[in-house]
Amino acid sequence: MGIRQNVFKAVFNLLDTNKPSGWNIRASLNNYDSTFPTLVVNKALVEDERDTHGKATGAKNVSIVIEVVTHIKSAPEKMDEGKDNVHETLTADSSFNSLYTSNDLTFVSLTDIGEAERDINGQMYRSSRMVLRLLKA
Repeated sequence: MGIRQNVFKAVFNLLDTNKPSGWNIRASLNNYDSTFPTLVVNKALVEDERDTHGKATGAKNVSIVIEVVTHIKSAPEKMDEGKDNVHETLTADSSFNSLYTSNDLTFVSLTDIGEAERDINGQMYRSSRMVLRLLKA
């Protein structure tokens, strides 16, 4: 498996193992077969790191977007529960061993990039995105 698949699988499995009771986790959010509240782990994006002369350093910047999606009626409590769970799971000491160290990854940051309302099958939901940034040496 390549770096994209390895990082996706490791993050997905870690969040799935630690998700709050009653939550679902998906690799994509399809509009006709989803149960909420849901964590959505998107594909990992990989970018080669370059030195000041434009040469590849061998290191790779990896980012993965995790979406927290809740029904509008249960927000903001469920939204906070989901975002707190993602943050605590991905920054816990145990994650540094199981996710980062074992996959030769360095944690760079976990950033909450805001919330928005969205319509899914005529129902209103609140969605928030968090970006996990890693470095693969």
